Parts: sequence; C-alpha cells; structure tokens
Amino acid sequence: MLRSFLLLAAFFGFTGVALGAFAAHGLKGRLSQEYLAIFHTGVTYQLVHALALLGVAVLWAHLPGRLTAWAGGLFCLGIVLFSGSLYLLTLSGIGKLGIITPLAAWPSSAAGCAWAWRPGAWVDPRVRIETNGAAWPWVQPRIGARMRAPKNNGGRAHAHSTER
Repeated sequence: MLRSFLLLAAFFGFTGVALGAFAAHGLKGRLSQEYLAIFHTGVTYQLVHALALLGVAVLWAHLPGRLTAWAGGLFCLGIVLFSGSLYLLTLSGIGKLGIITPLAAWPSSAAGCAWAWRPGAWVDPRVRIETNGAAWPWVQPRIGARMRAPKNNGGRAHAHSTER
C-alpha cells in the first residue's frame, strides 16, 4: 500500500504540474479568464491533494490500517471527481457540470475525517520514543524503536513501555 500511495501521489503531482503548464501556455488564448480561473482551481486542488496523499503514505509507513487506506483511496477519488469535473467543465463548456463539483468534494472531506480519526494517529505527548540518535524520529523504522516510560510518572512503567 505504501508504494501505491507514493506512486499515486507522484502521478497526481506530475499530472497537476503538466495540466497547469498546459493551461498557462496552451489554453490561455482559447478560454475566457473565468474558465482559466476554474481550470486553475482544479489544478490547485489536485496538487494540494497529491501532497495530502503523500502524507497518507507517510502515515501508512508508521500506522498502517483500514482508515489510513480509506483516507488514501478517498483522496484519490476526490482528485478524480473534483478536479476532473472542473477540467471537463472548462474544456467542454457544459455549464451543468458545475452542479457536480460541490458533490465531488465529499470524498476529500471524508478522507480528511478518516485521516484525523485514525486511532493512534496522534502520539501521546507523555511518551518518548527512543530513536537511536536520529535527527528525524519519523524516518526510523518501527522495528527496534522502543517506547520509554515518562519521567514524571512516579517510577511506574507506562502501559506500552518495554521497560517492566
């Protein structure tokens, strides 16, 4: 799943940059300013959600689970539906496609909720994770990292600690 999320984030990031360049250079004389702004909104949301998908991949590396997978899938669906509806609206000129766009935003909202409510996604600030001297603890693999008891717990071991 990690590889899939990374590949999808790279794909959506690449196509977002390519579509932005296409709009800036290829569509500038062919579309009105209003339609160019709509296309730009689609590109912006695609790029932001590609970064969010990259965040889901990082979260998956540390906390894999069903909600993390759902968040990644919903971000992908949100990109395709929301940005895709804006691209179709501007390139086809069919104004009724604008009705679909607000409805197409729900997968991204649901992905954010799944990401935020992922059990264990937020680390207990009282727990210190030993990282073997790494500058960035989130880069360390989960295997081998040990959780130590908080210093101000009265000498008792923490429930998830390896020290008993």
